[in-house]
Amino acid sequence: MADSGPRPRRPALLVLVVANSIPLVGVTVRAWDVAAVLLFYWLETGSAVCWAAVKALFAERGRASDWSPSLHGLSHKRGGVSVDRLGVAVYPRNLVAAFAAGALAVVWFGYGVAFSTAGDGGHWLGGDALVVGTVVVGVATAFVGRGLAFWTGYLGRSRYEDVTPGVSLREPLGYVVGLGGVLAVGPAAVSTRLGWAVAAVVAVRLAFAFVAHGRTSRGGSRGAFAPLLGDGSRSFDPIDVPTGAPTFETRSQSRAVALAGVLRGLAYPRLVVAYALFGVLVCGLLAGGDVRTPALIVGCFLLPLVAVAVGVTVVDRVVGYGRMEYRLYDGVVVGYDEWLDEPQWAVDYADVEGVTRRRSPVDRLLGETRLVLELADRSAVRLRYPADSAALYETIDGRVR
Repeated sequence: MADSGPRPRRPALLVLVVANSIPLVGVTVRAWDVAAVLLFYWLETGSAVCWAAVKALFAERGRASDWSPSLHGLSHKRGGVSVDRLGVAVYPRNLVAAFAAGALAVVWFGYGVAFSTAGDGGHWLGGDALVVGTVVVGVATAFVGRGLAFWTGYLGRSRYEDVTPGVSLREPLGYVVGLGGVLAVGPAAVSTRLGWAVAAVVAVRLAFAFVAHGRTSRGGSRGAFAPLLGDGSRSFDPIDVPTGAPTFETRSQSRAVALAGVLRGLAYPRLVVAYALFGVLVCGLLAGGDVRTPALIVGCFLLPLVAVAVGVTVVDRVVGYGRMEYRLYDGVVVGYDEWLDEPQWAVDYADVEGVTRRRSPVDRLLGETRLVLELADRSAVRLRYPADSAALYETIDGRVR
């Protein structure tokens, strides 16, 4: 993004100071109690999660390791979708970080529901309407401030060029974890208007925010959250593609790729326990047992889990492999993404030790075949669901031999 004029030197730091000063104004002008301050911080944490998801999509550097072995298609995706008006690109591989932000949002929302209904209920919703209104105005101000920091600092100063998507998630992850600890204090601590109690909440949050900001500004993902956010980064070097037309070319079957994503999402291993529990409860219900309420509760949790698992897996498969072209040149095999107009990998025939055809249970159900190129360095390249798998196999196998 081109620089169109002077920018604030540290817009993110300015937003941090302003956002954490709003509760002090609320305490002074509208006599906010601890509950109002916590309501502000809860909503402001939600805005931090939202903007983190947006920022993660623009990060140019990739993680040094995969987010998850089951999301290989997205994690290794090269190229981005250009946003011409901004002069930047959104990178599909960073959708995994957006999914992680969505998981944070679920935890954040759960905190709010649990806190508002704990004890006698109404800790936030039952408060003074004018106080709640000023809290909402304060949160809107902080949200807009984060947006300006994103525009002037993250995009305007090209911060996105040097960070991984995990860096954007560090601050809101810390906020969500810290917020859980504060809300765990319980209803007894939130009805007081004692100045020292309100000041203590503001001071603890402000200190926590400065620590999180300092670590995020240094980049990387070291410390307690490194296994989750990723430690280190990698750049994506350009891939050389031979000039001229390929000698053989076939495309992946997008419909088969999407159906495979649905089936793999339904068969996600971590859902097995939920399936089993729900099955036991349903059997008990059919046998006349009084398990209707537990079955309903488990079902309400199970359906969103299944929907998320299927949705994430379908996105991974469709974006990762749905628009692939497999091109054979005289000395090299190239995997090219038609949608992103970007080569994803290139393998010399000299590096291929063999090519095999594989069919998992899902593949057999769909009547499709995957080809696997086994390389000399013991790695492998997978060609998923080519339209003409037989001809592709014979051509590669003939040249490797």
